[in-house]
Amino acid sequence: MDECSLCRAYEEEKSRLVLENEYSFAIIPNTPMCEGHILTLPKKHTIYEDMSGEEHLALAALNGGLIEKLMHFYPNEHPLLVSLTQTKHSSVHGHFHYHLIPSAYNLRKLMATCFPNKIVEHQKLSPSELEQMAQKFR
Repeated sequence: MDECSLCRAYEEEKSRLVLENEYSFAIIPNTPMCEGHILTLPKKHTIYEDMSGEEHLALAALNGGLIEKLMHFYPNEHPLLVSLTQTKHSSVHGHFHYHLIPSAYNLRKLMATCFPNKIVEHQKLSPSELEQMAQKFR
């Protein structure tokens, strides 16, 4: 798709390419948030819901290998796997992608830092509160 910057990057900017397999690829973003920031995405211009099982498995395999590499190169940081695709916060719409980001914080601490009024650190809920939350999504 010509107007998709991620599709164009795969075709035209091979110097940014990290790894690829049959259905997916990993690339360094144009504006990395930090050293080690990698995008992983399907080769086909698609949204998450329209990806085939093979595409999901290939992307999971690519993510798994890159998480191991991030843990090797940044042993004191936790690799975060994040996607904001299909939300108003995504910078590229219509092409599902993940961000792999080494972080000095684990996810709970990172989120508590970003959203101090929403995320609480290690507040254990009662079994009935957990069941109530689960029921909401059933």
